[in-house]
Amino acid sequence: MDIDEIARRIVDGGTRNAAVTGAGMSVESGVAPFRGKGGLWEKMDPMKVAHIDAFRRDPVPYWQMRGPFIKSLEAIDPNPGHAALARLQRQGLLGTIITQNIDGLHAAAGSTDVIEFHGNVRTLRCMDCTRRTPSRSASLDD
Repeated sequence: MDIDEIARRIVDGGTRNAAVTGAGMSVESGVAPFRGKGGLWEKMDPMKVAHIDAFRRDPVPYWQMRGPFIKSLEAIDPNPGHAALARLQRQGLLGTIITQNIDGLHAAAGSTDVIEFHGNVRTLRCMDCTRRTPSRSASLDD
């Protein structure tokens, strides 16, 4: 399929279209990846830091990792890819954006229909009552 056929299908499909994004989308903005070369999981074992069972046993390693990660996002802005997807949504050519990214950059770029299937590091959710609250950048050490 060539680019003209892809463009035609996008225009014909309208909001039935969806975009699926991953780490590559945010790496361009300067967000460090979790997996792959230079990724966070090269420095620590995700099963000991980020798995829900490990968190329930001992949440301290997660919070110690999370604080610096959030601080690293403070100077990060959406890139042209995020902006393009938001523009496609505004034009009615794209429906939902489904992302594994937790940085909130799609929303920051203006996207309104975003499924963050790994959650969002900028929001905390109580595991008991499911109430959500904005997070702050502090770690347990701050």
